[in-house]
Amino acid sequence: MAFFNIYPPSPKLSGIVDYYWRSVAQLSDTLVQDVPTPIMQGMTFNLGGLKEEMVFSDRRLEMATHSYFFGQPMAHRLSLSNRQGIDILGVKLKPSAIYVLTGVDMHHLVDDIVPIEDVWPKTEIHALCETLHACWEARSMVDTLERFLLEKLRQRETLTKDPRILLTATGMETLRWRSIDDIKEFTCFSERSLERHFKQRMGMSPKTYLRICRFNAVKARLDQHPTTSWQELAFNSGYYDQSHFIKEFKRFSGKTPGEYLAHANAAAPSFF
Repeated sequence: MAFFNIYPPSPKLSGIVDYYWRSVAQLSDTLVQDVPTPIMQGMTFNLGGLKEEMVFSDRRLEMATHSYFFGQPMAHRLSLSNRQGIDILGVKLKPSAIYVLTGVDMHHLVDDIVPIEDVWPKTEIHALCETLHACWEARSMVDTLERFLLEKLRQRETLTKDPRILLTATGMETLRWRSIDDIKEFTCFSERSLERHFKQRMGMSPKTYLRICRFNAVKARLDQHPTTSWQELAFNSGYYDQSHFIKEFKRFSGKTPGEYLAHANAAAPSFF
């Protein structure tokens, strides 16, 4: 048995949640997935109690508790499932959503995965996880989680009143803006203020996030059109030259474009 289903948020949470997902799979061995740097802030709930691992370039993280926050990645990583299977409820959050929900300066979470109970009261999170575990259907799980998030959002209402960083990050994802000058003009921030607010909510500089967004746009283009000319792709995406394009692609995926395409053609199906 294996499935991966996506559920949209309610209108009240559409400003901070992209979607919820439910991922279940029975396995006979560990599933290893090489994860290129995604545009991703999120939460996961390990409903099956199955330990997993995440391998970074400089460390190995055993994910043995019931729930986690994922900060925005800055490099590729390996995801190692439990050999018995996968049983996860997840939330893909919009840029800056963790800051809005928690008030935590995101430099503490960037390129990291931390237990949710390290941020919110442990008793609250244990009670939430017990309720989620008792739900029979994914839709009931999502409804339960939405009630919890709505309460957290109500407690942090003042942080939602200035949407400029969220709108800026969203525009960067679609390559609406390709320079810091474009972003400064939109937000009416000075470069120093833009840097401070962006780091607080996203954990990194706007220039770094713009590089990640550009990489993801290029990767999506390669996924859809693997025979695209790299020289044309580099030029249209704003890279200085093909060498710069290849260097940036390897920085965020761990592979050259050619290696990435060869691996993608042979890769196992993803459950994330």
